[in-house]
Amino acid sequence: MTKLGTSVRSLFGVRQRPAALVQRTLLRPDKASCKPGRPPKSGVLSKKLLSVVPLLFAVSLAPSSETGLNEAVRLYQRGEYQQAADLLASLSRSSPGDPAVRLWLGKAYLKIHKWDEAVRELERAVQLVPSKSEYHLWLGRAYGEKASRAFFLKAPGWAAKARNEFETAVRISPDNIDARFDLLEFYIDAPGIIGGGREQAEAQIREIARLNPRLGHTARARF
Repeated sequence: MTKLGTSVRSLFGVRQRPAALVQRTLLRPDKASCKPGRPPKSGVLSKKLLSVVPLLFAVSLAPSSETGLNEAVRLYQRGEYQQAADLLASLSRSSPGDPAVRLWLGKAYLKIHKWDEAVRELERAVQLVPSKSEYHLWLGRAYGEKASRAFFLKAPGWAAKARNEFETAVRISPDNIDARFDLLEFYIDAPGIIGGGREQAEAQIREIARLNPRLGHTARARF
């Protein structure tokens, strides 16, 4: 007997069994079924093993959440937004607590103009990971889409929520230029009653120019 075999048995607390005994155990009939005039059923352990094999095979073939997410991101980047959304929706059911899946699903929904679904997924992503600037940025964009399509009495509420998310994204990550550009656009376009204004826009232009002088010129041209 090899040392490896001894160590494995000691690790799992398994006693060595003669090969013949193991074979008899696997193939022995179910005693309860051995009645006169009735043929014995297959071995109990064999039947259990056979029932487990398909499950193990299916598990081995099932893609991991990470693999599925990578494929969904590739679909999204190729512009196949509906296919990406379908795959991500499936992943969200199997991995409901994965914030990255929620984020990308929300982004895909935005691309296919499912605004309510995008808001739902991105709100969930932010709830799961409230400390990520990117998550707040995309939630703000979803709120912005709702604001641009809402009934005029509800639009200011959605717009204010968008501003809050953009400001949170910048507060978490001051070097997030994308968030600063979105916040700049808000300050330029929104009326003062919901937080827009020239001074706030100028402040964002200065910060963008500090982070990237070339993009600072782009920001200034938008003003």
